[in-house]
Amino acid sequence: MCSSLSLNERKVGRAAFGLALCAQSGCFQAALPAAILCWVELSTLKVRTIRGIKLLATDSHRQYDGIYRFVVKEPLDNHVFDKDKNPLGVLSTHPLGTFTSKPYVLEYKQNVDALIQEFENQEKQESDVDLVIAWEIGTEWKKRYSVTSLLDVENIQHRPVHGISHIFRDVNSGDIRFHAIILSELVDALNDFDATEQTQRLKYGDII
Repeated sequence: MCSSLSLNERKVGRAAFGLALCAQSGCFQAALPAAILCWVELSTLKVRTIRGIKLLATDSHRQYDGIYRFVVKEPLDNHVFDKDKNPLGVLSTHPLGTFTSKPYVLEYKQNVDALIQEFENQEKQESDVDLVIAWEIGTEWKKRYSVTSLLDVENIQHRPVHGISHIFRDVNSGDIRFHAIILSELVDALNDFDATEQTQRLKYGDII
């Protein structure tokens, strides 16, 4: 069951989502762990869930914001991509089938720019971070990363698990640095997948 949050709603397109967007007061990071995996699309009254990410611990006062695992359970079809019914899914769960990953490091931000600043200040190490969850991608990524959008159907084969929206790669080598869920762009895709797909191609470039 999804956590209940007493947060202001923000309308995006046709839907309103109960997400923590009040970054200036600091409540975005405080409330985000409870909100990231589930939200209600008020236009259809359907519960939208990011499947397979199990939070193990969150603590914004420590060096890193949280620890999580990837968990894939039956029914596997719940994890498989379908443009209309399951646009956040993976191309196929095979040959992995059901599995539980080792623990990984999670960072959650209002804007990815804040995390990049922490890398540059050496407050956090890029090599330690596996997943970033943020409302906005910001602009600083252009200085050091190329981004693969998984909201472009032509890139779905690169999505490792359900719900991942973007891959950050080293701008020079092309090596993957970390995965991301950019909530504002993911919400746009759920509202209008085709229009968002075109926007993503213009913003991040063509397929890899």
